[in-house]
Amino acid sequence: MMMSFRLAEEKTRVNPMPYAGVGHWGYDSEKQMIVSGWVDNMGGYATQATAGMVGDALDFTGPMHANGMTMNSRDTFTKKSNSELIHAYYVEQQRQLDQARRRDLQKEEVAR
Repeated sequence: MMMSFRLAEEKTRVNPMPYAGVGHWGYDSEKQMIVSGWVDNMGGYATQATAGMVGDALDFTGPMHANGMTMNSRDTFTKKSNSELIHAYYVEQQRQLDQARRRDLQKEEVAR
């Protein structure tokens, strides 16, 4: 099992350096966990894992590396409906878990 996805902001006058990245999900049969890898155009990358769904949420945790630092991170995907997910991203900075991004994802975006 493997799934790949992309995120790309548009370049605009207000956003001259758009953020973009690519991620992959797969299954590690040895650890019996869903694993995730992410690389972005700003030099950041993350590796995370989850044991699977708990209720309506899929919660990946693991290290994120950016700007010469390594931080704990968490990506949570929560089922909003049969065709939508809510994505929340958290990164630990100075021992506080701050929400960095939140996006509502429709089924078509997840399937790409």
